[in-house]
Amino acid sequence: MQGLEDPAGAIPEKARMPLQVLARQWDRQNADICKLEKLIVRAAKADEEARRLMAIPGLGPLGATAILAAVPNARMFKTARDFAAWLGLTPRQFSTGGKQRSGHISKQGDRTLRSLLTIGATSHLRVQRARGVNDPWLRDLLARRPFKVAAVAYAARMARISRILRGNVISISPAARAARSGLRTGSQRLLRRLGPPTLAGRMPAAPTKRDYRPRMAVDPSR
Repeated sequence: MQGLEDPAGAIPEKARMPLQVLARQWDRQNADICKLEKLIVRAAKADEEARRLMAIPGLGPLGATAILAAVPNARMFKTARDFAAWLGLTPRQFSTGGKQRSGHISKQGDRTLRSLLTIGATSHLRVQRARGVNDPWLRDLLARRPFKVAAVAYAARMARISRILRGNVISISPAARAARSGLRTGSQRLLRRLGPPTLAGRMPAAPTKRDYRPRMAVDPSR
C-alpha cells in the first residue's frame, strides 16, 4: 500500500491509479469481512448447538454455523456415515470379482462445507504434530498415511461426530444418564428375580393364514 502512494516508486504512473482503486476496494471488503466474522462468532457463542459443535477439535465458529445453516435438521441422515457421505468425504467403492477396493473421496455435496471441515482438520493436525499427538487413532493414522490423506480422514470423522452430537446422542446430562442406567439395571434385576414367563402367563398366539384355510372334506369310502 505504501508503494502505491510513493510517486518515486517502481510502479508506473499509468498503473498507479487503477491499483489504488483496487486497494481501496480491498480495504473496504476486508473491513466488511471482519465485521461479518465478528457477527458469526458472536452468534455461534450464543447458540447452544453451535457451542456443542465447537467442542470438536478443529471445528470453529465458521464451520459450526455453516453446518447448522446447511443442515437445519440432522435427523434427515439415518447414520453419521450418511452425513459424511453426503458431504463427499467418504471414498468411492469399486467391487469386482468379490473384492472391494476403496478409491478417492467422492467430493459430492456442499463444497464450501467440505472445504471448511478439511481446512479445520488440517489446522488441527498441524498443531497436534507440532505439540505431540495425544489421540492413539490419530497417531496411528499419521504414521500409516500421508498428511493430506490423514486430514481428509479426520475431516470425515469430524462430520460424523457433528452428526452424532446433533442427534442428541451425547448431549445427555450425567444425572439423566445415571438415572437411565439405574432404571435399566433395576428392570434387569426384576426380570432375573421373576424368572422366565410361564405358559399360563403368555398371550395366545395370533392366528396365522394357515388357520383360515378351508379344509377339504375326506371321502370315507377311500
